[in-house]
Amino acid sequence: MFVKPPEGPALEKLSAWKVSSYEWSDDLGLEGLDRTIEQSLVYYRRLPSTYKFNYNGQIYSPSEMAASLEIFKEIITTASGDELARLLGERFQFFESINSDREAFFTGYYEPILKGSSVPTEEFSEPLYAIPGDLIEVDLGKFSEKWKGAKIIGRLDGNRLIPYDSREEIVDGNSLEGRAVPIAYVDGIELFFLQVQGSGLISFPDGRVKRVNYAQKNGHPYSSVGRLLKERIPPEDMSLQSIKAYLHEHPDEVRGILNYNKSYTFFREVEAGPIGYIDVPLTPGRS
Repeated sequence: MFVKPPEGPALEKLSAWKVSSYEWSDDLGLEGLDRTIEQSLVYYRRLPSTYKFNYNGQIYSPSEMAASLEIFKEIITTASGDELARLLGERFQFFESINSDREAFFTGYYEPILKGSSVPTEEFSEPLYAIPGDLIEVDLGKFSEKWKGAKIIGRLDGNRLIPYDSREEIVDGNSLEGRAVPIAYVDGIELFFLQVQGSGLISFPDGRVKRVNYAQKNGHPYSSVGRLLKERIPPEDMSLQSIKAYLHEHPDEVRGILNYNKSYTFFREVEAGPIGYIDVPLTPGRS
């Protein structure tokens, strides 16, 4: 059962006194912060002018957000110490992200490295696919306002749109052979968790490395294999590592467990990354 959280603003404007009491220190280099600002500017500049950002009832356009970042960048590169604090306090409003219990929850991001091959081998037998050419994404909002924001994914069967292949059809039935291009071949269990993670590095025997990032899914709903394994792995021990260990210890159960999640992820090669929520590369320690 889900309990609706108490209603209230997700952001709270800070008083001038509280802002002035902050210690404006940074234990990371300016280069990383500068890179993060540039990536955010890329994001703001490609948004339509009609897009709006709501800061506790104060509405800003993408161009205003970009201009604010430009000013911030100029200040942090030309001022420090008390002067930095003064300029930030004068030129900016500050908002604090809040929730009902006033506690913060932080998550981290990591980029897994998988060993792989450019051709199928006994060790690396499962293809890591790019988006198939016959995959179709349909924006249902184009057909009715009541479906705005809803999308479905499928493929054509004659003149009919049908659901796209499931994980079981793709992996066990090899249904995408000749329909999708493999970026690499990797271990099947490792590929499954790469699909959950969304991005990673593929290391080849000749020293080459490819960075891959989420490109599209097959449109089937995601189902957690952790939920399926809750009767076999104690809740206090449930983790990515314990699930992997269980799969390696029970090879006869692997396909049934992984196929429980019908969702299947396709990838694209990227130069920089990993790519974050706003579709720009993440910066370690900053994003």
